Parts: sequence; structure tokens; C-alpha cells
Amino acid sequence: ILNKELFNIKIYLILNQIKKKENIMIGNSVKSVCMKYFGLNAQYVGYIEHDDCICKCINERQPFMRAYPSSRCTQEIKRITENLLNKDQVSIKGFKYD
Repeated sequence: ILNKELFNIKIYLILNQIKKKENIMIGNSVKSVCMKYFGLNAQYVGYIEHDDCICKCINERQPFMRAYPSSRCTQEIKRITENLLNKDQVSIKGFKYD
């Protein structure tokens, strides 16, 4: 019964505070570990880069996405939302990182 219930659990991975391109791949590693050691089929739906402006917004108690609507982090959060809605995962193929 426990194995059946664990198989049906939905786990969505989101990496936060990514500072290097190489760190983005950690999501795939965590996904593999979840399956190999726990039998959990995790979905890697996105990542959010490190941005000092987020800390500034937290300290000033203002919504980050409203204060910086065109920032890279805001776009990443939107992409994660779309991935969750469309049941997509992070695609490393053709990945660009500036």
C-alpha cells in the first residue's frame, strides 16, 4: 500500500538562488536521486537565479514581481508557472545562460 501511495505522490522540484549555469543541472541530479533511492518520480519544473533585488524587496516588504516585472527572476517564475500548468519540465537542450 505504501509503495502504491508513494508512486502517486507528485513532487515538483524548483531550485532557488542559482548562481552558475552548472548549478541548473543539479535539478536533474536531485530528480534521479528521488527515483533511485526513494522511488519517487519528481518533476524538475524550473529554477530561479540569485538576484540581490529580491533581498531588497523582502526588506522593503514589497512584491518582487511588481517592483521588477521585466527582471530575469520574474520571467523564470512565470516559466515555472507555465511548466506546472502544462506539466512540462526544464529542458536543458538548447539552454542559454547569460
